[in-house]
Amino acid sequence: MIPLDIKLLFKVLKLHVRHKGFGKITLRFLFILLPLIVLNHLFHQFFFLLDELIFPSYRKIETDRTIFIVGPPRCGTSLLMDLLNQSDEISSMKLWELHVAPSICEKLFWLQIGKIDRFLGSPLSKKYLEINDRILGGFKNIHDTSYFHYEEDAMLFYHTGNSPFYLFLFPFSELKSPLLDFDRSTSPGYKARFMTYYKKCVQKHLFVFGKQKTYLSKNPLFSSYILTLKEHFSDARFVFMTRTPYEVVPSAISLSTYFKRYHQYIDDASFQNRIMEMLTSQYAYPHSVLDFTDTCRNVTIRFADLIADPKTTVENVLKRFQIVCPQELKQSLSERARQDENYISRNRYSFEKFNISDSHFKSYFKDIISIFGYEEKKRDDRHLRA
Repeated sequence: MIPLDIKLLFKVLKLHVRHKGFGKITLRFLFILLPLIVLNHLFHQFFFLLDELIFPSYRKIETDRTIFIVGPPRCGTSLLMDLLNQSDEISSMKLWELHVAPSICEKLFWLQIGKIDRFLGSPLSKKYLEINDRILGGFKNIHDTSYFHYEEDAMLFYHTGNSPFYLFLFPFSELKSPLLDFDRSTSPGYKARFMTYYKKCVQKHLFVFGKQKTYLSKNPLFSSYILTLKEHFSDARFVFMTRTPYEVVPSAISLSTYFKRYHQYIDDASFQNRIMEMLTSQYAYPHSVLDFTDTCRNVTIRFADLIADPKTTVENVLKRFQIVCPQELKQSLSERARQDENYISRNRYSFEKFNISDSHFKSYFKDIISIFGYEEKKRDDRHLRA
């Protein structure tokens, strides 16, 4: 079964009314977004029930050794996910699965549609990519994505009505609990309901794409879920990605502003403050709860190290987690390193663009810079997809 957080959805509705009255933003949520969330939930619920009848053996699939990439966004998490997925022993969900196929039945259906499309010369795929490029436009320069790319599987919680992405879609400060403080602000029963659903989604993915593979999840927003994940994935392993906040902050605000422009919830200054508060938590909380002396389960990777030597970085992660790095992958990583060596990002982010003063920035990140030993205002412009 797919749980649905009715209380959180009504909380979002009440926040709309409290902060926006009964204007067009509130009415849009009430009569368009909320019904779509519920209908989407019911639609996928049907196929989850069908899975239980047709493919009950999926529940036997082992997921305890799942790998979670956490930490702030814009730290090379997407790149690391792509590189690790070149190993035949690792598997992650792509965006099409997360949005339209969380169940086994749906996955098999769309895989058959894909086979038919390729047989016909891929007209559907080509048309989709054309539309995707047109709709996303400049966003692809910030975060290149499509239905065929690996993505953050926290999107699975769109189907349960409590996605942590609501922090961007509905940036009300009252949603910090539970979305930005999941470990500490939710009850054991709440955690069990939604982690059971999430774990089933992982099992369903592996049932279709490789029962013996290790599942890999990349979610900066899971940085506040770490203790809950460890409780429900008993042998879970974590990769904690970091990068100087002088680079992360303007890049993350630029990415988040892309979503904000589609609604008018709060002013720019308040929105930026909430992004910086979230980023501070994504640095500090994993650092405080993960035991990095347990080198077989917890690894820290700095963005600069991933840029400088992706081959060694990936090989070390796989070795730590006792996953074979085949010769083909080593060769691919060497080629990737040569491609990235002289590539310079076209993206330029500055505090001036977002009217962030140095003193205001340091009110959030002074301790973070000290703890992680980052130099002030030092940047690395070489491009890697975050």
